[in-house]
Amino acid sequence: MRFTILTLNPGFFEGPLGEGMIRIGREKGIVDVALIQIRDFANDRYGTTDDYPYGGGAGMVMKVDTIARLKALVPRRTSAANKDGYFSFSIPTLEAADEAVPFADGWVAVVRTDRYRVEWRSPDGRWIAGTPLPFTAIRVDDKEKRAHMARLAAVSGKTPSPPDSIGDWPATLPPYRSPVLLLASPDGRLLIPRLPTAEHPEARYDIVNRRGALDGQLVLATNERIVGFGAGTAYVAVTDDDGIQRLRRHPWPPAR
Repeated sequence: MRFTILTLNPGFFEGPLGEGMIRIGREKGIVDVALIQIRDFANDRYGTTDDYPYGGGAGMVMKVDTIARLKALVPRRTSAANKDGYFSFSIPTLEAADEAVPFADGWVAVVRTDRYRVEWRSPDGRWIAGTPLPFTAIRVDDKEKRAHMARLAAVSGKTPSPPDSIGDWPATLPPYRSPVLLLASPDGRLLIPRLPTAEHPEARYDIVNRRGALDGQLVLATNERIVGFGAGTAYVAVTDDDGIQRLRRHPWPPAR
């Protein structure tokens, strides 16, 4: 019998799960308990999982996009049980799931992994299905594995781990990696951050209009990313070699 607990505080459960009949069941292998950290499925660097209600009012509610990722990205067990009967779980490596983002005018953009396309839902409930976007699947060879490990090390500030430290490499690279921070631009278009590759380590954003068609691609330096929009401006965070960030303005809409 397996129980999966979704929580922001996994440590709260370690005591109760280690006592009484539950402890005995776990020791005998009858009961399997998985503690899943919800923040691992957030789409920002701070692990934000809740926000103010869309229609206003008091309190906070769980973000829909976070719940959607929890359902789409099924965590996998990454270790055997320790002496206390606990397991380790992680999000699959380089896996993409369907993602969605709401716009201020009531439209919702849904990025589908099936044939890499965007569907739009209008405020009155109509669906607009876009055609497949340009995408060529790249085989995950040793070069791509090492490039991915180098990107992870650059974020953590540590020495890159060997590729064989990950055991669930996919056969090909997806167009993006979940959870992904989709961007709703002020002119109603969607920006999709593409997954960097060994040949293209720069930051690339597919710009998709409300017909689901690709308007173009915005390419920034490897150490740059879009963090928001202003009047005629996309705000770009630039990270230097010391990890210090500054903001710069980038014209929006971008020149074609």
